[in-house]
Formats: sequence, C-alpha cells, structure tokens
Amino acid sequence: MVWATVKRKIKAGLLTILLSSIAVWIYFYKEMDIAIMSMVLLIFAAAVMTYGLAAAFFAEYMSSKLSSEKMAILARFLMHILFGLILINGEFMVVYSLGASLIYFCVDEILRAKAGILEEA
Repeated sequence: MVWATVKRKIKAGLLTILLSSIAVWIYFYKEMDIAIMSMVLLIFAAAVMTYGLAAAFFAEYMSSKLSSEKMAILARFLMHILFGLILINGEFMVVYSLGASLIYFCVDEILRAKAGILEEA
C-alpha cells in the first residue's frame, strides 16, 4: 500500500512538471524560445520533485488521520494551497508555485480515484 502511494505521488509529480511547463509555454509562447523553455522545465522539475513531493506526502499523512473522506480531500486541498503559497513574497512567482500546486492536487486526486476504481474491480 505504501509503495502504491509513493508510485502515485511520483507519477503525479512527473505529470505536474509536464502540465505546468506546458501551461507556462502556452501563456508565453510568443516570448519563449527552447532555451528558456528548458530552464522552465528544469525549475519545475526541481521544485516539484523536492518541495512538492515532500509537501504532498505531508498532506497525505495528515489527511489520513481524518475519518471522513470529504474532510480528507478538503484538508489535502487546503494544504496544497498553503504549500503553494510559499513564494507569496515573490510577486508574480506565487502564480507559478500556486498553479503547480493546484495542478499537482488535481492530478493526484485523479490518480487516486483511478487507483480506487482499479482496486474495487
């Protein structure tokens, strides 16, 4: 069970890196060349696979203490928001960290639901 969670979190992290980078590219496609896009991808990769995974595991652990699944989802959501606001003093950078955090939350919840459906079958 623990390894399934670890695999899901890593998979969610990798998808978040890809989706966050694509979102930035779509927003700035006229101003970005391949070198800048590579740097964006590397920055998202470093941030998501270190800070993002640690925050996601902490949110998972804390929400597992709750008895209600709805409350657990809400707690994970609020913790992702809180951890996504890490760059609140970084002016526009908070948009990227919060956006990546919300993308991670959505991807992780979709993968969790998908895993739950597979376990039932």
